[in-house]
Amino acid sequence: MMKKLFLLACAALAFAACSDDEDDANPSRKVLVSFEQAEDMTDAAGGRVALDAVELLGAGSYDDVFCAKNLSSEAFDGLLFRTGDGSASFGSYFDCYEGVVDSWGGFALTANYDKTLAAVDYGKQFSVWADGGANGTETCAIGYDCSYAGGPEFARPRIEFARPSQVEHLYLANTSLSYVYEPVTVAPAEYCYKVVIVGSLAGGETGRAECVLVDGDRKESGWIRVDLSELGTVDCLTFEPVSNDANEYGPLSPLYFALDELAYRTKRAL
Repeated sequence: MMKKLFLLACAALAFAACSDDEDDANPSRKVLVSFEQAEDMTDAAGGRVALDAVELLGAGSYDDVFCAKNLSSEAFDGLLFRTGDGSASFGSYFDCYEGVVDSWGGFALTANYDKTLAAVDYGKQFSVWADGGANGTETCAIGYDCSYAGGPEFARPRIEFARPSQVEHLYLANTSLSYVYEPVTVAPAEYCYKVVIVGSLAGGETGRAECVLVDGDRKESGWIRVDLSELGTVDCLTFEPVSNDANEYGPLSPLYFALDELAYRTKRAL
């Protein structure tokens, strides 16, 4: 009997050691963010994120959208929504200028796709130039950089991670606006529009990656997989749309892009 108990104890210790070794060998877990309803994302008020209709004063009404105004008509500058497990949060900004024009920046969510737009129409600012989300998803994120407005911290699209994470890849696409835009200060053949993704950890930059969405006559139609493995371990990603069509006040291009299928490995909670 004593021998049996001893063998059982040894087996338990061996199992525990094996489990610890596996945790040591795999200290992180894989996360894939597709922005779908089933992922149970939560908003800044703690509720479940749901796409709905929203009206932006001075711009128009939109269906199947989630932005800061869906949450409140009050000014907002912070982390608007996060993944169901809380491992990543997405920043956004919203305000109303003199009570007549709504302004927003950062990230929003959409299920609008339109490859028929012929000219820039801000009534389509939440539409993506694709047939649907990346790899057959229904919902994706829209990024819009309005940091030219100055002060708002989250006017430039930003993702913050709860724990240091290694981002593997994501998918980017043109929005309907960025696809149909015609440059003003450069010839169409010379026009370039891209998104620069900056990784950082504890405030220090870890690296940069970029995705060219328009290069002269070549315009990306649909989703592009962007490898971010070279950024290393990060706790923040910042997205900087860059255009060579600009004047003394800054870029003239509509600084929109679409994002989907964000994949990363995040360290386990202690």
